Amino acid sequence: MDLTKQKGQKNTMRVVTFKKDKSGNRIGIIHGDKIADLRATFEKLLAKEKGIPAESAKDNARKQIPDSMIDLINRGDNGITCIKQAYEFLNRSDEKGLLCNATAKLNKWASVQL
Repeated sequence: MDLTKQKGQKNTMRVVTFKKDKSGNRIGIIHGDKIADLRATFEKLLAKEKGIPAESAKDNARKQIPDSMIDLINRGDNGITCIKQAYEFLNRSDEKGLLCNATAKLNKWASVQL
């Protein structure tokens, strides 16, 4: 089941708060029937496509992608831009290690129109 599309909406992306294993809550994006950790995806994007060294990419991703969904929403257009960039990176990359089963516990979700 593709969780990214809703009836009548072709380019809708779902941003979720989820829990994987025993880790704390994470912000993720639905990609097909999987969830990708938003911060980890953004970190890979910075390292692989922007050429930022790994440790700097990790620090930058931590600054750009907050821990809570509310803080991400409060980032406004900058937050939306980071989400879109991460989602587009997932669509064109082969980084399957970023994806986990959507059976991870979903806590909250929001839709973002592209």
